Amino acid sequence: MKMAEKLKLARKNAKLTQEEVSQVFGIKRASVSLWESSQPKSTKPNIRKLAKLAKLYKVSVKDLLEDGAKDEEIDSLVIKECIGLTDPTMLSIQESLSAIQQDIHNLYILYNNLEITETEAVKRTNKILLKKQIEKLMS
Repeated sequence: MKMAEKLKLARKNAKLTQEEVSQVFGIKRASVSLWESSQPKSTKPNIRKLAKLAKLYKVSVKDLLEDGAKDEEIDSLVIKECIGLTDPTMLSIQESLSAIQQDIHNLYILYNNLEITETEAVKRTNKILLKKQIEKLMS
């Protein structure tokens, strides 16, 4: 069963109207209707609203999620909501952070390559100096 259907069923089982739910949340009834809609452009309540709905309907959050939702998906939703990754601005920040992490990784690889290159250069220099010392001793 889809989340929209579960939200509607839980609301009806709690003997509440969409209007009553909208008043609890301080939103328009149409928003509640969209949560309960299976239409492609329908919206879903964020995890905080979902938790409040579960309490209002006297069910668990998991009861309101789509069938087959895995614990990892639920954890991911909770974490994203807690750190604000559902906000478009925060998503943009998260993308920037990911790019920075990739840059740091690339710099680390570059540093390691430079370290190897530097080591090779030092070895060559030492070989040249050693060769000159040997030539000096031989003459």
